[in-house]
Amino acid sequence: MDVRVNVPMVTTYDAVDGMRAPFLQAFGRGIIGQRLAAAAWCAFHAALTHGSGLRVATSHARVAAEERNDRTALVARWSASRIRAVVEDAAGRAANAG
Repeated sequence: MDVRVNVPMVTTYDAVDGMRAPFLQAFGRGIIGQRLAAAAWCAFHAALTHGSGLRVATSHARVAAEERNDRTALVARWSASRIRAVVEDAAGRAANAG
């Protein structure tokens, strides 16, 4: 008896591309959240695409969101703890996407 399993070729880019929507949703619908999400996603995506693990990618995303937050008006800024929690949630959602 022969058993054949066809495993489709999936590139890193294909795998990471499906993570985008869940990642961005964690930041909410507000304009500030969307700006932070865009910055965080760029760093997260780049890290994963270049072979870094989820922990490193999450760290890069947090730093990018914090840097973008520093360029936000003082009254609209998110706290560091809020950014940390949202980025962790976003990375978790992205990792479980599928």
